[in-house]
Amino acid sequence: MMTDIINVAINLIAALITLWVFVLFLKNNHRDHKAVSAYFFLVLAALIMGIVGVALEFVEGPANSGPHALAVFLEFIYEACIDLSLAIWFLYSSFKTYDSIDYIKRKLLRYSAPIAIIFLLDVVNLFTGMFWYYDSNVVYHSTDLYDYWGMVRYIYLIMSIYQFRNYKKENGKQQFFTIWIYVIPVAFGSIAESLTGHTFFTLGIAVGTALLYMLFREKEKYTDDESGFYNLQYLGRLEDQVNKGEREPRIAIRLSLLQNKDVDEFYNQLKTILPEGCDTVRTDDNTFITLVYSDARGLANLLTEDIHMIAESQKIPVEVETFTKDRNESSIHFLAGLKQK
Repeated sequence: MMTDIINVAINLIAALITLWVFVLFLKNNHRDHKAVSAYFFLVLAALIMGIVGVALEFVEGPANSGPHALAVFLEFIYEACIDLSLAIWFLYSSFKTYDSIDYIKRKLLRYSAPIAIIFLLDVVNLFTGMFWYYDSNVVYHSTDLYDYWGMVRYIYLIMSIYQFRNYKKENGKQQFFTIWIYVIPVAFGSIAESLTGHTFFTLGIAVGTALLYMLFREKEKYTDDESGFYNLQYLGRLEDQVNKGEREPRIAIRLSLLQNKDVDEFYNQLKTILPEGCDTVRTDDNTFITLVYSDARGLANLLTEDIHMIAESQKIPVEVETFTKDRNESSIHFLAGLKQK
């Protein structure tokens, strides 16, 4: 009975954490639209997992003897939420890493294949008991195959680590996001559950989800309310990173829109030509600075030409100035010069 009490407490804490995050998430008007939908379902899956985990402790076992079908149904929902949480996490981390819906669309079929197979096997288990089952006394049993099955589920965690490390190697540190803030709590929860038999994995997912929300809100402090681009406050943050040697802007492109046009449509096309990891800062109503951290050799002229082509295709009159950091110029001096121009 002690195990039941501990598991009820762990799942209840997990449910309360995710409920708190869920309420805060719904109350705030978030501007990071590409990640909002994925994060919403990530929190929802974690919340359902915690609630179902509590309910299971009052249904399963000879002391409770709840309906056998109800126990099986709840366990199926619980297991499915675990699988969906890890898959949605990978989708969310992809959005945050590459900041590109087009990238996800190109990879969607490949990325969705594992969760389709995993979910299919979850359904097969209902009829075969190949991973887990309930006996006539509503006592839960897992098979030897379940341990190997648990390792297969981690494919999305592994994929997110591989993807994030590749991005960091090619483009440097991603802003306002790190996979470790989610991966580490989930990993610790999984280890604790394997050592104790208690449902710490659910708590690990809840903690990771809450920490992600803190990063979510951190980015919005540096985001312009109207356009969704970075605000001037972000340049101060960037200066601190440059001082620490964490970032080194190579090119700055200043765009001045000469008419009030739909800047969202313009920048959606612009993002398709800018290198990965660019930052765009709105300095006033119609002026934006895009900072590029890639090698500047030959890139500045090419980007300027492409920007003019996009502006002409959309009939948006723009004024474009491109500033390239000299090889011997310090990044701090380069940023200071941008503010004065």
